[in-house]
Amino acid sequence: MSIQIVLDRAAVAPGETVTGEATWTLTTAPKQFGIRLFWHTSGKASRDTGIAGEQIVMNAAARGSQRFSFVAPSKPVSYDGPLVSILWAVEAFADADDTVHEYLIISPTRERLTLSGA
Repeated sequence: MSIQIVLDRAAVAPGETVTGEATWTLTTAPKQFGIRLFWHTSGKASRDTGIAGEQIVMNAAARGSQRFSFVAPSKPVSYDGPLVSILWAVEAFADADDTVHEYLIISPTRERLTLSGA
């Protein structure tokens, strides 16, 4: 079993398009195969998540590939803070069990923002 995501760009600004391709080789055809753009928090705070877009591949075969395209939202932006970080990723999933993530940066500078000072 294998699922792979290749992003065309690893960093985009809000309003730009996140594009790439998901490829998969599974033992059987999935009941559902999808690709989504999402964010989640990481750190000392409780974990939050949000989905910015999702594409479902109808009647996916056991082997295949699918191009994807999502518009990067204006917020939240990627950043690292002393207590919490916000991470963006594209996720490909087959049914509920098989998922893979490819992380990217969404920010006006196309770099992960950091909080400075105390």
